[in-house]
Amino acid sequence: MIALLALLACHSTQAPAPAKPDLASRVAWAKAEVPEEVPVATLPAEVVSAPGARHDLAPAVSGRLVRWHVSPGEAVVAGAPLADLQSPELSALEARISELDEAVRQGERRVALRKTGAERGVASAADVQEAEAQLADARAMRDGTRRQLGALRDTTTREGGTWTWRAPADGVVGEIRCALGTVEPAMPCVSLVRPEGVLLEVRVPERFLDRLDAPVAARFHGASGATATFAELTRAPVIDRATRSRTLHFAPTGESPLPGASGRAVLLVPAAPDVVQVPATALTRIDAVPTVFVRNEDAGEPRPVEVIGRTGDDLVVRGLASGDEVAVKGVFLLKSLALLEEG
Repeated sequence: MIALLALLACHSTQAPAPAKPDLASRVAWAKAEVPEEVPVATLPAEVVSAPGARHDLAPAVSGRLVRWHVSPGEAVVAGAPLADLQSPELSALEARISELDEAVRQGERRVALRKTGAERGVASAADVQEAEAQLADARAMRDGTRRQLGALRDTTTREGGTWTWRAPADGVVGEIRCALGTVEPAMPCVSLVRPEGVLLEVRVPERFLDRLDAPVAARFHGASGATATFAELTRAPVIDRATRSRTLHFAPTGESPLPGASGRAVLLVPAAPDVVQVPATALTRIDAVPTVFVRNEDAGEPRPVEVIGRTGDDLVVRGLASGDEVAVKGVFLLKSLALLEEG
């Protein structure tokens, strides 16, 4: 009887199981959204005077020039048609993207099969890493080709086999040098004169140039606090060997600081289809891997992501889908719970 009472007393003093945290009140969520642009680099920049500036323009694609829409002395606005061309280049790029899309799909299937094989002991970790490396290469080639296609589509529009080459900025048409017939992208065909205004000058190091094959925009932040937006107008034809950089000039898309203003320019390119934007507060690291917590029925599922860039208080990442809900408050709590479950 004494032993039974002692057992009951021990049981009554046993600590209760810890209550599950109230995640509904301690975790906040935000939706991943598709950004319009992705920051590539932040670089020193200067606003320079451009009175009577003359810019030689070349078509974005090779082909056959079939019609001019403008004549010397005519004023044009950004996006106005300059000429019509016939070129097979766009079709070739579209076909290449289709091939690379299929290569990415096959690579994803190969990675999944290798991972399944590794779990069953019929494939090694090296096999999985090899498949993941091949998939990364295929994605890089596809994304680069997409950016190239986006650059062509920004300065031209296609109807059937004919492209309309459009003005990159406001100005007055100067000399027209190309007769109807064969043209190449490096062939200056027409000059655009800007009677007044300013340009933003940015020297871009060589390491960033492979990410700037799409049309580039610049968000200027002056040392005095002034801000302005610019669109790419011209870039130097070759890399400066002394500085290993290429000079890009941008035309203002609205009001601009006066010449002489200096500061920094955030260079932006159109976002690839497989990236999204999330608040920076959503990001944490698990085993040194950038991770966010995606909402599910229970609480949050850790999802590794690749950080592409940052714009303001948001991050541009790859590895999520548009509409995914990510934790922006209570991330440390979710991380602690995930690590406890692993332990």
